[in-house]
Amino acid sequence: MTYQIIITDDQAADIQLLRSLTEQWAAKRKITPEIVSYSSAEEFLFYCGKYVTCDLLLLDIEMSGMDGVTLAKSIRQNNKNVNIVFITGYSDYISEGYEVSALHYLMKPVDHEKFFCTLDRAYENTLRYMQYLTLVLSDSTVRVPFSEIRYLEVRQNYVTVYADINYTIKQPLGEFE
Repeated sequence: MTYQIIITDDQAADIQLLRSLTEQWAAKRKITPEIVSYSSAEEFLFYCGKYVTCDLLLLDIEMSGMDGVTLAKSIRQNNKNVNIVFITGYSDYISEGYEVSALHYLMKPVDHEKFFCTLDRAYENTLRYMQYLTLVLSDSTVRVPFSEIRYLEVRQNYVTVYADINYTIKQPLGEFE
């Protein structure tokens, strides 16, 4: 299994440090990470859109333009299960992290042991919610956790998945089975 991680921070040195620490953590646990990084919330939204399908988000809070908390609120509208960890130099926003059900809030400079423990918790959460339906849409790929799916409806060659967000795709029901 590939563990998908997105790092969003406006400081290149911080991105590099988080990437390096994440790779060390993954190597010790024999996990294959897929790490993508963005230098702003706006860049994140441009490339990822509103449907985030990764396993873990490592977000800085204080960034130029949109801040990390606003980005997390946007993400939570469409994805309730992704693990969000705020990594910042400011403690002023801790209470806002609870509003988006953040897994943890780490202060810079990052304590390596705390960071590894937080990654362990995030990975365990991901394994717990790993059962999902992957839908290939015209403009993106979406993972819908089985726990969110209420039912499927079939009309000719179209299937509508009714969940927190409804998706209609052209695909025979047999391919879902």
